[in-house]
Amino acid sequence: MKKISEILVKKTVHRPIKDDYGNRYYEERTFLLKYNPAIESHFPRAWAKGIDMLIFLLPAIKLTQHFQLSILIAIVLVDIYGAICEHLRGDTLGKYLLGLKVIDDDGNYPVFWLSLKRNALAVLNLSLLPGTRIAFPVTGEPTWRYNMNLNNRLCDTYIVKASRLSEIKALQEQNDLLK
Repeated sequence: MKKISEILVKKTVHRPIKDDYGNRYYEERTFLLKYNPAIESHFPRAWAKGIDMLIFLLPAIKLTQHFQLSILIAIVLVDIYGAICEHLRGDTLGKYLLGLKVIDDDGNYPVFWLSLKRNALAVLNLSLLPGTRIAFPVTGEPTWRYNMNLNNRLCDTYIVKASRLSEIKALQEQNDLLK
């Protein structure tokens, strides 16, 4: 079966063109592009991580009575919890509630060690390293753009909507037949 990173999809665009008399018409162009099943917005991922953090943060605060230590404990526990759940089910409680799944490049749930690496690298999404930092909206720009993909890029994993898993499998099989 074809890897997700090897899947190509046709994308047709209609570009406006002017002829010699100034009349506008649309030229149709078709491109082969790499398929990207990952969810567009990072907000569901952030909410899912927040839900997962609360599961461990609140009891840690209650036990330690020290906020910074509780955050550290919660981060470690969320990484381990995320690795186990994503390996077995493809999601955590937060991802389940938001309808998200984690898959590897083969379209399967990630193996435990890959999932552990992915969750440990998730902390880098909030770091100040170039290319990993969250960028907040700039005045005059209509959208918020920020990066929460470093861990997925390094581990060849994708966070997808659970409802798209059958579409991804079908594309893998379809592209496999085109070889």
